[in-house]
Amino acid sequence: MKALFLNDNRFIQDFTELYTYYKNTQLLQLVERDGKLLASFQIGDRITDVRVFRWSISSDKQRIEYIDNRGERDIALPPAYDFDWIKTQREDTVNGRFPHINILDTVFVETTGGDLTVKCENNTEDGLGIYREAVLDKNQSLDDAQIEYAQTGSLILLKVLPYREENWRYLVYNTLTQSVQRIDAIGQACVQLPEDHGIIFSRRLLSTKWRLQNL
Repeated sequence: MKALFLNDNRFIQDFTELYTYYKNTQLLQLVERDGKLLASFQIGDRITDVRVFRWSISSDKQRIEYIDNRGERDIALPPAYDFDWIKTQREDTVNGRFPHINILDTVFVETTGGDLTVKCENNTEDGLGIYREAVLDKNQSLDDAQIEYAQTGSLILLKVLPYREENWRYLVYNTLTQSVQRIDAIGQACVQLPEDHGIIFSRRLLSTKWRLQNL
């Protein structure tokens, strides 16, 4: 098939507008499906930020005609996660001077005292931890925050929404090194690599070497 179909004036106009308004556009996929040629472009940070150009293909595959740039429904997006987030429950609370949420008897999280704190010891008499960052509402109680988690091999992913905040925070706890990294890109998409080789989040790779040595 010749590439003359790219000379269609409507396609040229739509394609030019795409790169005019979305400077960082990248081609994701070029696929033939159900009698159509589909070209999928990433136009934003979210996995759903795509624009799909469509062409019809004749039954003898000798003629290709441009349809439009609204083919998002023709391409099924992969799921954002290959695991389930688990919401923490009231029974996960460990009371004490510095109460926290017990996650898998491995990592402990709280958002009281003005900080989001992650501990690797079930010690409610000590408010210090291996990781901490400020929260907006310094007077919130432990029950005010929303906390979810998922275990992917030797990593425990944490999803935290402190009280009166709009944006979730995403943390990765490495059980091998007992260290924490904040990676908000996990909120867009995250899948596991086989054999505990790490995770892929958004469009970046967390490899085994990086995970073991630098996290």
